[in-house]
Amino acid sequence: MFICIGNDGNGKGILGNGALLYDIHNEQVLEEWLIPIENQIETVSKLRRAIPSVSFAVERHNQFHREKLYVPRWDVGMDNEGVHDITEIMTEPAAKMLARCSNQELTSDEMLEIAIRELDGITTVTHSNSHDSLLEINAFGVSKGSTLAKMAERHGFDA
Repeated sequence: MFICIGNDGNGKGILGNGALLYDIHNEQVLEEWLIPIENQIETVSKLRRAIPSVSFAVERHNQFHREKLYVPRWDVGMDNEGVHDITEIMTEPAAKMLARCSNQELTSDEMLEIAIRELDGITTVTHSNSHDSLLEINAFGVSKGSTLAKMAERHGFDA
């Protein structure tokens, strides 16, 4: 999902839960607020300790990488192989991370409660569906709302 900004013919979209400001017409990223490598690794480490059955995927612009145990809901054909440990491919900042309990032992609400406690000050965690056992993780302080507020302020709009 993305949010479109502007009626000036310069269509921009907020993508990746707020991590990317995208020029729709020119198909390019204008600005990005990414998860640093060390925060990605710390996120994986802390969530694995708190939720042993969790598996991960990482999104970078037009790349998608996942662990073999991570079961994507939609196969977009971008990573049909997977890696054993997602930290193997954490070599650059990422737009978004995904954490899933593929065995559905916890709901997204239950996972979110644990993740907010464990990842405070490291990353921002949310979910789109309370029952899907899926978390969406962004850089600390980054969300659709925070990026929309930043863009609105630039255009002179307030709440």
